[in-house]
Formats: sequence, structure tokens, C-alpha cells
Amino acid sequence: MATTFSPPVRAKKKPKAAIPVLPIALGVVAAALAALWFTTNGKLKQAQADRAALTEAVVQTAAAAGVEGVTAEALADATNGPVVLASVATSVGERVAELAAARSEVAQARSNVGRLEGEGQAAQEQLTTLRAQLDAARTEAKAKMDEAGAAVKKAEVQIAALNETIAGLQEELVAAREAAAQSPEADEVVEPASAEVAPDAAAVDAVAAESSVVTEPVKPARSGSSQAAVIPEGKSALFKTVRYDAAKERLVFTTLDDKVLTYSGVPETTVDELLAAPVFDIYYRFRILDKFASDPKDRDLIPTIRR
Repeated sequence: MATTFSPPVRAKKKPKAAIPVLPIALGVVAAALAALWFTTNGKLKQAQADRAALTEAVVQTAAAAGVEGVTAEALADATNGPVVLASVATSVGERVAELAAARSEVAQARSNVGRLEGEGQAAQEQLTTLRAQLDAARTEAKAKMDEAGAAVKKAEVQIAALNETIAGLQEELVAAREAAAQSPEADEVVEPASAEVAPDAAAVDAVAAESSVVTEPVKPARSGSSQAAVIPEGKSALFKTVRYDAAKERLVFTTLDDKVLTYSGVPETTVDELLAAPVFDIYYRFRILDKFASDPKDRDLIPTIRR
């Protein structure tokens, strides 16, 4: 018996459905256009914002540069915009040039300040040097003044000693003359005594001249029966004022240390001779001292006078 092989029958596949290409393509194009629109719109808005910021900056720059009439509307005008921008640029250039000139002036001023500071420092140093020299000169002058004062005091002591010597010589002369006048042999004694004392009198006058004791006579101021006088400085080593009351024959001295010495019974002629004497203290010592009643005692007071 013959066997027949029959291959199995394969089932037929169903045909695949067609893919819709056109709708997909249109969707892709639409998505691309949407993305492009968003991108372009964003850039446009950014450009508008940049334009607005630039316009505001130009307006502010024009205001700072002093250019009038520059506004956002004028810049937006396509016709006037370039002209306005050119005007702003010119004004800004001028302001920049002015600023450069001002900076140059500031630099010059700073240079001048530095120079003046240097000159001031030099002047200060010179002033310090001059002050030091002045202080040294003052110190030297003070030392010289102290030396001169010491020399003057020494001279005053010497003058006082000479005045005392002169007074002693004059007292001896007066005593000799009085003794000669009272002597029975006056005619024989007076001449030798005078001859012997004459050289001392000349020496006395010379010493008095050298010590500046001889000055102009004291000029009294008279009022009725009284007179008063201020003794010039240096004329007397004992007194500074003298007053005389002719009615009471009272003679009042004020010493250099403001002590009062009063004499009674002094004739007016004696006072006139005292005020006219070329050497005030010598006449006082020989014609008034211890010759009239005094209060306090003149011999006790005179040595205590502080010269």
C-alpha cells in the first residue's frame, strides 16, 4: 500500500496595515515651526529689551552731556535717530575732552601742592633754625646784661666809696678852715691850709665828674612860701625828693628807700644853695648833715639807706 506524504499546509499571514506618513510629517513640521516661533519670539523680546535699555542709556548719557531734546521717541524715529545719536556722540566727545583737561589740571594742582609742601617744610626748618639762633642770642644778651649789671653795681659801690672819701676830705677842709679862722694866727694858717688842701679839692671835682654825680641843679617848684623838688635820677645817692616850708623853716627829705628825714630851723638860703649845688650829696653832707636838728637823727639814718 502506497503511502503519500503531504506537507503541512501553512496558514497565510494577514497583510500589515499601512503607516500614515503624512500626518506624522505634518506634526513634525508643526512642532519645528512652534519651536522656531518660540525661539524667534524670545529673541525678539530680548532684542526689544536690549533696545529699550540701550535707548535709556543713550537718553541718560545725553542728559549727562547736556544735550537737550534726546528722548526715546526721537531715537525710535528712523529719520532723526542717527542725527540724534551723532549729536550725543559729539557732545560726549567734548565732555571726555573736558574731563581729560580737568584731570590734567588736577594733576598739575597736585604737583603744585607737593612743591608747596616741600617749600613749607624747608621754611619750617629755617624757622626752627632762626628760633634756635634767637634763643642763643637772647641767652648771650642776658649774660652780657648780667655782666653789665654787675659792673654797674661795682661802679656804684666805687662811686659811693669815692663820695664818702670826698665827703671826708670836704669835712677835713671845712674843719681846717674853721680852725684856721678861730686861730689867733689866722692870716698865717689859712694860706698853708688852703695850699695844702687845694689839690685834694681838684681831685674831688675830677672824681665827681668821672662818676657822673655832677648834674644840672635841681629845679624846685615853688608854691607860696614852700617849695618841692624831685631829684633827677643819678644826681643823689641818698634822696629822691626834697620839700621845704619857708614859714616853718622845715626841710624834709625822702630817701631812696622811702624813709622820711625832717630838719628844723633850716634857712631858705641854705635850701637854695642845696638845690643849686653842682654836687647835691656833697653840699648836703657839709652844710646840712649834723648841722641842724633832725628827726630821726641823720647820723643814724643815713647809713641805713638802701641804695
